[in-house]
Amino acid sequence: MSRRLLTLTTLTLFVAVCGALLVAREGGAGGQSLLGTLSAGGARCNLDATPSNFKQRVAAASPGQTVCLAGGNYGNWSGTSKASPGITITTRPGAAVRLGFQFSLANTQNFTVDGSANGGSISTPNEGMQLSGNTNTPRNITIQNVSFSGNEIDVDIDGPTNSNITFNHDLFDGSDCLGGGIDIHIEYSPNAPSGVTVENSIIENGSSDGIQSGAAMKIVNNYFYKVIESNRSELSQCHTDAIQFVGMTGGQTTIEGNWFVDTADGIGSWNGDNAPGYLIENNVFDHQVEESAIVLHLDKGSRVIHNTCIDASDACIDLTGTSYQPSVGTVIKDNIFDARYPYDLTYADPARRIDNMVRARAGDSDFDGIPRFVGGTNVPFTSRADYLLTSRSPGHNRADDGTDVGAVSLNRIAYGPQASEVNPFVWPFPPVADLQTCLASIWCQQSGGSGQ
Repeated sequence: MSRRLLTLTTLTLFVAVCGALLVAREGGAGGQSLLGTLSAGGARCNLDATPSNFKQRVAAASPGQTVCLAGGNYGNWSGTSKASPGITITTRPGAAVRLGFQFSLANTQNFTVDGSANGGSISTPNEGMQLSGNTNTPRNITIQNVSFSGNEIDVDIDGPTNSNITFNHDLFDGSDCLGGGIDIHIEYSPNAPSGVTVENSIIENGSSDGIQSGAAMKIVNNYFYKVIESNRSELSQCHTDAIQFVGMTGGQTTIEGNWFVDTADGIGSWNGDNAPGYLIENNVFDHQVEESAIVLHLDKGSRVIHNTCIDASDACIDLTGTSYQPSVGTVIKDNIFDARYPYDLTYADPARRIDNMVRARAGDSDFDGIPRFVGGTNVPFTSRADYLLTSRSPGHNRADDGTDVGAVSLNRIAYGPQASEVNPFVWPFPPVADLQTCLASIWCQQSGGSGQ
């Protein structure tokens, strides 16, 4: 081996060993240092916490720092208020954490809870998450990679206004409607957007509503699965919607890029309180078991564009109004309505209905056609991208905007909590000054000196 190659190999091993030693040192007793522990997923632990000192560690964290939790049950946390850019709370590598969110502090704001930045997990106890926007004006909160399950109400936010609260890559698993359960409940807010976004998450199982909201919000790129009554008792006492809107206020709600499979229905707005209407775009509705894919009773100006509806039990879109309050102003275009009944337009007067592909008996400016999907014929598919049309399908390049009809923005999405790997050696390594300290320590240990 050449001298140059030997020197390079020795230096590489030296850097790796020193980096590993420093990581081990900073993860030891006390778990707190100026450098912070280097861990996978890019999360550097500035302060380590256990159930006994969690609140103190959070209080001590400065904006931009990360608090890493050892495994254990942390009970309910009342929140914190930090200056921008806020702090991050995650797990130690591989740690399993139970943490409830009962935010009650004034001005709860500026933090992220990330359940799996370091390959660990955060799940909630039975209380789930409670937050009152009427009393503490929450702002700039992100909850991601967290599992909510076994709760009566997973998330209950009362009166948020322009809150910038985001749920990203979370799991909401099965609440019971007979116990008053709802997966995500956004209470009515003043006449302003709630600022709540639910994205890239899984809402599945259970007989309660998946999302029930009385305030304008964004629901983007989520997977709704088997949100439906499961037995005769629930069927007689419950009415389950994957998404239900009640008494909407605060501007337009966006429902975009979602995938609904084997749900009771898709979107339910039953009371007409939806001015200025909803934007419903690029969603896939595959087999709504009891009702329509989209219910917009007494609608006022919603835009239903580039959606794919397959095998709805009732109509793909139900715009039922009354003789004294008809549905008006709805725009319905560039959709695939592949169901026995594409529309229910009782007392409805859409503003525009054009270039929708229906199974048969097309009216107005719609056209007949049976879609040919990239994924074949065996629905439901295993990926959203399988619902794209083939180049030989009816509806290819037939939309009002020159693209395919139906949902077209269907990139593959990893839904729910995302685990990151924990690597034994992590880059970047500590700065040169700390490598020099490591060198001195190793040299002194080898030569019998004190090293300190």
